[in-house]
Amino acid sequence: MKRTFLASSFIIASLVFTLIIFRYNTSVYADSRVIYVDYTGQGDYLRIQDAINNATTGDIIFVRSGTYIENVVVDKSVSLIGENRDSTFIDAGGTGTVIRVTANKVNIESFTIRNSGTIPTDYGINLALSNDNIIKNNKITGNYMGIWLFSSINNTISRNNISSNLFSGVHGLYSLNNIFLGNIISSNDEYGVYLGGSNNNTIHHNNFVENNVNAFADSLSSNLWDYRQEGNYWSNYNGTDFYSGPSQNISGSDGVGDIAFAITEYIWDNYPLMGGFSGFSVTMKGEENNINVISNSSISDFKFEIGAETGSKIIRFRASGDMTTVGFCRVSIPARLMDDPYLVLVANEEVNPTLLNISSEIDVLLYFTYGHDSQVITITSPEILRLYNQLLSNYSVLQTNLKDLNSTYHEILNDFIDLLVNNTQLQGRLDELNSSYQEHLVRYAENAYNLRNLMYIFAATTAIFLATTVYLSKYAHRDETTMTKVVREEKSVSF
Repeated sequence: MKRTFLASSFIIASLVFTLIIFRYNTSVYADSRVIYVDYTGQGDYLRIQDAINNATTGDIIFVRSGTYIENVVVDKSVSLIGENRDSTFIDAGGTGTVIRVTANKVNIESFTIRNSGTIPTDYGINLALSNDNIIKNNKITGNYMGIWLFSSINNTISRNNISSNLFSGVHGLYSLNNIFLGNIISSNDEYGVYLGGSNNNTIHHNNFVENNVNAFADSLSSNLWDYRQEGNYWSNYNGTDFYSGPSQNISGSDGVGDIAFAITEYIWDNYPLMGGFSGFSVTMKGEENNINVISNSSISDFKFEIGAETGSKIIRFRASGDMTTVGFCRVSIPARLMDDPYLVLVANEEVNPTLLNISSEIDVLLYFTYGHDSQVITITSPEILRLYNQLLSNYSVLQTNLKDLNSTYHEILNDFIDLLVNNTQLQGRLDELNSSYQEHLVRYAENAYNLRNLMYIFAATTAIFLATTVYLSKYAHRDETTMTKVVREEKSVSF
């Protein structure tokens, strides 16, 4: 009967698959109102269906704790929110589908959704030709199928516990671009997840535990089974964890299996998790932050707090396991939530975590191990230590700058010493030149003195010579005159 149902489902799906585009819309909601449902009569309505019938697009229907025996049809874009998933039950009473969604942009959150009918058309949640819905933080159990997706796109199914259903936990036919994230899918009689003719879906950080077949996708389906180098936890995975890194080829464990997990002969989870996935949400300054823990321990009692006096951010949870084994945690922390440094304590004993090399500016990944027991693990980002590290970093920068300055000083000093040596050598040469110059000055003075004396002698000699010349010239002239006169007198006597 189950196999006949699958075949007929595929035939029907192929006929109506193209209708999906006509169901897709992008309507804009007006201001929403809150409608209260309380089976005790303390709300606006006693029944969930009555609240939906009287709601308008964008309304929030808040259902207080209690058991509501109904088959709910959500035909409007509303949010259906339970007070607490462990105490707010929508129960079909063993007949039909518990919740059937025929609108787009519907949110269903924080319910236990149980006890559908037992024939193949009875579901916990039926999403047929329905898009952009969010199914979050619900327990979906005791139904024929947990969640049925038929020709539906852009739905997010996250952090649900989908267990102990008669056929499959999630069953998708011809559905595209859906996200399956952080769900516990366990102990379903046939399939944890079944995908037929469904493409571009992303399935990651889910725990597949002891389903008859944990997951199956046919050859017509092409989907992604990991995200940012983290896949899913598979209870039937037998791989080892001796390596880390994007290619799992760096020595050292990281909580991710060293070899891929074969989902079918042609579909693989490339980064199977070595421990179960636990996801927690922390809201700070109006922003939701997701803290993820992958561990082979059972994780419980998660808390996030800010130290009243120190301002330090603190993550605290309990990790329990078999004392004969070694526990590990791979913790993803949004960098905007907690800054480096990180102090990790296991039962008040500090451990040194490995900062995995796939950490990014968005998230930081810490990996550490410990002896198994019921251990309280505390991860702190101490404000004082952060300031100290910042000061230490600044001091390190100053030390580096000082070292550079010192190196530059020594270079300049060496250059100065070289200049001093050169100056000494030049000074010696200058002294030699000065000494030689002084010797030349003395010689010059002596030569000048001698030259002056020579000039005096020359001048005196010249003067004497000139005087002698003049005297002789006068004397000669006088004699010539006398001789001429004598000659003339002689001539006169003669005549």
